[in-house]
Amino acid sequence: ELYDVREKCIYSDSDSYKWEHAVLCPYAMCKIIPHIGETVRLKRKDIAPVSAVIYDGINDNGTDFGEINVISKKIGAGCEKGTLKKGQKLVIDFGAEMTARPRFKLYAPKDTAVRVYCAEMLNDSGLRSRGNDGAKGSAYIENYRTALSRIQYISNGEVIEYSPRYTFFGYRYLEIVPDNDIEILYVVSDIIGSDLKRTGKIETSNAEVNKFIDNVYRGLESNYLSIPTDCPQRDERYGWTGDTQVFCGAASYFVNAYGFLKKWMGDMRDSTEPDGVFPFIAPAVFGPNSFGSGAGAWSDAGIIVPYKMWLMYGDKTILEENYEAMERHLEGNYARHGLEASKPSFGDWLSYEETPKNYVSICYFSYDAVLMEKISRLLGKNDRAEHYAKLRAEINAYYMEKFVENGEFKVKTQTGYILPLAFDMIDGELREKAVKELKEKIADNDYTLTTGFVGTAIFNQTLSEVGLDDEAYSLLLQTRDPSWIYSVRQGATTVWERWNSYTLANGFGKVTMNSFNHYAYGAVTEWMFATMAGIKPVEEYPGFEKFVLAPTPDTRTYIPEGQERITSVKAEFESVRGLIKTEWCYENGEFVYKVTVPENTEAKVEFPLLSGQNSVNINSLIFEESDSFKIINSKMTFTLTAGEYVIK
Repeated sequence: ELYDVREKCIYSDSDSYKWEHAVLCPYAMCKIIPHIGETVRLKRKDIAPVSAVIYDGINDNGTDFGEINVISKKIGAGCEKGTLKKGQKLVIDFGAEMTARPRFKLYAPKDTAVRVYCAEMLNDSGLRSRGNDGAKGSAYIENYRTALSRIQYISNGEVIEYSPRYTFFGYRYLEIVPDNDIEILYVVSDIIGSDLKRTGKIETSNAEVNKFIDNVYRGLESNYLSIPTDCPQRDERYGWTGDTQVFCGAASYFVNAYGFLKKWMGDMRDSTEPDGVFPFIAPAVFGPNSFGSGAGAWSDAGIIVPYKMWLMYGDKTILEENYEAMERHLEGNYARHGLEASKPSFGDWLSYEETPKNYVSICYFSYDAVLMEKISRLLGKNDRAEHYAKLRAEINAYYMEKFVENGEFKVKTQTGYILPLAFDMIDGELREKAVKELKEKIADNDYTLTTGFVGTAIFNQTLSEVGLDDEAYSLLLQTRDPSWIYSVRQGATTVWERWNSYTLANGFGKVTMNSFNHYAYGAVTEWMFATMAGIKPVEEYPGFEKFVLAPTPDTRTYIPEGQERITSVKAEFESVRGLIKTEWCYENGEFVYKVTVPENTEAKVEFPLLSGQNSVNINSLIFEESDSFKIINSKMTFTLTAGEYVIK
């Protein structure tokens, strides 16, 4: 935003634009409806800097760009206050990434121009070979691409408090550059976003995992602003459908996302192609027939998101109002591509191991058919349910013909195994073979991931579903590239677009596609809530009217080098039915699980038994195996009504 205080107008280059009265638009044909979901609000004000550096000029340190000549560095409250002389620059650190508007109060002589540049990172060395675009210590802005994420403020000679009114920025750092002496009274940031209620928290015994969880939530808060953007900073603040569908389950634990995503599904319907195919971003700013419409795993969000919202919140309205659009999407894609399902545009985006894009599309087509069969039966459309059951059988048969030969999988990537397992496309000996080969592949890769947005999002969930909890924990606690904790060790305060967007060893990643505030890889937190803490919804009683409490402790017999066992997990989730709490740890050789079941709900507990244990202690009462307490697969299963319980 460029603002000329002298003229009290928006300023662009050398032209000033005066405000004029609004005029009636005679040709608008849009339907005006009430706002759906939470509105965008100023969520937290007065976020103060944690440090401030004044520099004057560049010193030669033997690199391409040199190093800033530091005049002073201050830390803590009020660090940004003081005089900034002509030729000096001020670099402010707010300590973490955010989506916000800077707000400052300063005195500058009349006609002084003050420029404020936003940045996610600082240049780390001055070396172009490490991806730097300026001197060490200066704002790194090249990854913003063409986005003019900056402010130009021209003073009228008075003390003015200013904050941009018509934009927002994604940043951690600000670099302030005046062309005259100025007096800074304060600089703060005001965080903005859709006003979503926080509903979930989870904490483990591992500090780095906890840091990652914080990063995931910060990324959610940064990107859930009117629409679920993929990133808030560069020239791409779009509602990417693939990012949205992989993360919506995790988001629904952290916040009440129902109204927000219900509204976004309206954007999806408004953005469909003429033949009904859902877009790859919504709202679809690129217009019809763009390069990614009908993209496998992306456009499928139009079916997956409503299903997830129904499961988490129990309101089938979102299914009813989107059902016709869902059907048109599948019909349109089938007419275009047949059993190849959809346009293979993005595949397993940014993976380390290439999975064929049409493979991803076909697997998601099968998943679409599964969900549409369920949704159709739920809405009493049994004839359509039969149609989708038949379609699913055809898709799975096509998958077998195309990708399985003589009992061997042709696609042997991690994602290649995960997708058919996650979507129940294979069974019997072939399923057992996939589980075995996936387990071996993870071990052979030294318990690191090779997956991108698609495979990563459902990886740990699927591992637990097929009995590979140990592998899920070993992947979660991996610290090498690529892994969830790796970026934490590289200094991340949000989740990054790439596993290695920045490394201490090599610097910045490819500037063409390198965001430091992308939440997609944070989808693993859905597994943390549902499996580690054990808070799971069930389809028979959506919205947590009845639910499952099935904690999965870290009981690995083999722990990769450098890792330690997670010994406790504590979580809370305010469902639409009430507050659910769980906490587990080991005390005196016993596994202890503390739970709170809210009023008017019921929980089926699947309590993991220790070796030789054949009874449970619930609030100091002993229960042995019976009709109400059954031992299945080394777990005692029983039902709890509302109340607080300590189970051993």
